[in-house]
Amino acid sequence: MRNFTPFLIEKVKSFLVPIFLMLSFISYSQTISATDGGTNCGDCAPPGWIDGGGTPDISNSTNAALTGQGGAGGGATWQSVLPLPPNNHQDWLSIRDIGTVGVEESLSTNVGGLT
Repeated sequence: MRNFTPFLIEKVKSFLVPIFLMLSFISYSQTISATDGGTNCGDCAPPGWIDGGGTPDISNSTNAALTGQGGAGGGATWQSVLPLPPNNHQDWLSIRDIGTVGVEESLSTNVGGLT
């Protein structure tokens, strides 16, 4: 009578080891505040972000920041329509240094999920 036990053990190992490895991986991710602000604006920050100085803006795919800043390039159209980001937000944080010479753009937010 033949003994098939070694073959069976190898089959079980080749099945269970990959399953065990797949179940034992742990993944971590971080969270960051969204950069969309709702409408174009100049010298503003999206919800969850802190304007630490300078003139950060919210722009969309066709216009830079706010129309009221026309003298400083606000409301200007981009040379070509910008593609939407992967999250499909229609507007986003844009950093265009149009403020005074002394203060550069400065923004901050909290990053969560760090371990």
